[in-house]
Amino acid sequence: APLFSSFLRYTFPRDTCPLMHCNGQQFGIIHRLDAPSSGLILAGKNFVGYYTLRWQQDTYEMGREYMVLCHGRMSWDPQV
Repeated sequence: APLFSSFLRYTFPRDTCPLMHCNGQQFGIIHRLDAPSSGLILAGKNFVGYYTLRWQQDTYEMGREYMVLCHGRMSWDPQV
């Protein structure tokens, strides 16, 4: 399976987004949020954004809010 870092390197050119090509900073990837569910990936596009997000994560300044959208009816069995 292709790696997400490969997708980032392909999508963002080295001359405009060098962070996406830097293994030392994990290609800009900060964290995979809520891995057991959707697995939203948090990444910085430049070094300032990367280190700002990293600082917010390390100092617990980053919060999460959830919104659920549903189209149609859901069954209410115990597995939902």
